Amino acid sequence: MLIHIGYHKTGTTWLQDHVFNNPSKGFVSRWTVGTGEAIEYFVLKNEFQFDPEDVRDAFKKSHSGAKTLIPVISHEDLSGYPIFGRYYGPQVARRLQTTFPDARVLIVMREQKSMLMSLYRQYIRQDGEWPLAAFIGDGKERPGFIPICRLDHLEYHSLVNLYCKLFGRSNVLVLPYELLPRDGQMFEQRIHAFTGSEGSADEVPPRANVGWLGATLALRRQINKFIRKSPHWQGQWNALPLSYRAAYRLCNIVDRIAPKSWHRAVDKRLKVQIEERVAGHYRQSNRELSDVLGINLKELGYDTA
Repeated sequence: MLIHIGYHKTGTTWLQDHVFNNPSKGFVSRWTVGTGEAIEYFVLKNEFQFDPEDVRDAFKKSHSGAKTLIPVISHEDLSGYPIFGRYYGPQVARRLQTTFPDARVLIVMREQKSMLMSLYRQYIRQDGEWPLAAFIGDGKERPGFIPICRLDHLEYHSLVNLYCKLFGRSNVLVLPYELLPRDGQMFEQRIHAFTGSEGSADEVPPRANVGWLGATLALRRQINKFIRKSPHWQGQWNALPLSYRAAYRLCNIVDRIAPKSWHRAVDKRLKVQIEERVAGHYRQSNRELSDVLGINLKELGYDTA
């Protein structure tokens, strides 16, 4: 079987819809983002009640009748949920290994400055109201008062090394997200080759879940101070208050019609803040990861100098 743990904002929706839930590609994934079993068992389950044998049995039952296809668990939250400050990646890794010790693992990462920008866009889209400086912090926080999005979450070498230790290096495939827009067919074919599936790669469809642009983010952040979803919302659009739906549509309109210069001005300011905050933070991590993977991450825009 294959376990795909994310990270967030690395083409996960495309992989889930186009590849892993597509029998013609050689895969089947019945524990999806929509059904939530992966999070129920590997993230939320009380540690004292977690039973790998029970989880294995539930997984086998849900995937019965699909013996010619490779079963997949794909959920980006398995690596953590940084926009809500949830960091449980190592615990999930160990639970996955005790449940499926013979599985193969796919990890897709993304250059950190680009990732932080994308995560902040998603944070605002999901009702966040704090400015970027509060979201990523300034590095001077006292222990116990960390920012929402911790920079160390994106020191990829730590989690990659743990998965390699738990599952074996040959059973872990790490792909830089930057390869997807450059050559989507090659990106997908790497996954087929890694898993031994009989599917074949084809053209990559348009990007999904693209974040709002700068001026829209600024508007939505102010709206979020007054209008937000109920904490008990279960995912049904029509169950949201009319004011929330109207605000969401307004932001979509602003994203399309606002002058591009407005968007660029805000985006530039956010990118400068991220650049100043990161300032070489990931250099050593990226060097270590380059050595482990045998990939020149510098050529893909990662800081290794």
